[in-house]
Amino acid sequence: MGRRTLTAHALRFHLKRHTDQTYAPADLNGDDLLDLFRRWCDGLQPAELNDPANNLFVRIEKGKRKPDGRFLLVPVEVGSWGEPGAVVDSDSGSVVMPLTAEQAPIGTTRAVLYVPDLGETALFFCEYSGRGSGGSRLLRAFAAHWSEVSAFTMDLQTVVEGEAWAEAADLREVEVRVRQQSSDIADPSQETKAVYSHVLRAPRGKMLRRDLFTELKEHPSWAARTVGLPSGMPDNSEILVTLRNREGRQKKFVLGEGDGLPALREQLNGPGQPTISDADLLKLCAGKVSDLLSRL
Repeated sequence: MGRRTLTAHALRFHLKRHTDQTYAPADLNGDDLLDLFRRWCDGLQPAELNDPANNLFVRIEKGKRKPDGRFLLVPVEVGSWGEPGAVVDSDSGSVVMPLTAEQAPIGTTRAVLYVPDLGETALFFCEYSGRGSGGSRLLRAFAAHWSEVSAFTMDLQTVVEGEAWAEAADLREVEVRVRQQSSDIADPSQETKAVYSHVLRAPRGKMLRRDLFTELKEHPSWAARTVGLPSGMPDNSEILVTLRNREGRQKKFVLGEGDGLPALREQLNGPGQPTISDADLLKLCAGKVSDLLSRL
């Protein structure tokens, strides 16, 4: 499976034109944001989330929403149409089926809304894959709907756990990961899609110099020479950094993906690794709630 990453948004509420007082999302004049969002999802028409201007098909996956206490997981399908093409087998290159300009190959990413029983901030987690994020599009559509029908203003703030780690954690490892074809030495005609990793790792018990992380954020192309690739960054490559915080916990983040999103996104799974289950995603989000809310 392809690599997936995660970000979050904080949702806070105040009455329109009255910014001096915020309201708990679980009690917006008697309404619970979790219930309001669930009902809005239930009432969406099949093509309501589509983006015709950009030839994007977006739809909540039918019958797959999963409530879990104060959490709600929503899988969202997203894909592009507008040009004829074909579905091919990635190993053999053979055509599985043709595609018309009206057909959209889709993938599913997940969104998770958390609304606390008490407190003034809700959290909306978005999963990203190579196809983009249906969750972020779902959030934008809900925000547009909310501004039209509610007496409350919903303020959205992007919350990236990686940025908090970058401020306080140490740099343990730099990795340049390259996807390319690999030939069997015994039979060069046999090619396999492979992932090659070029790694600079600190010696045991030590860390890499602190300003290296800042340099790589500002100049991602320097990562190639950092890991011993003098010819520069290869095609189909990405940069990952492993950070260790003061408590000794380590996490791996994707660095500078260049798509207008925050520079650091937490990695959920690597290339070729299975996508984490709905239950594990909910557990992961639950584990982040207290840390994110304490920082907010």
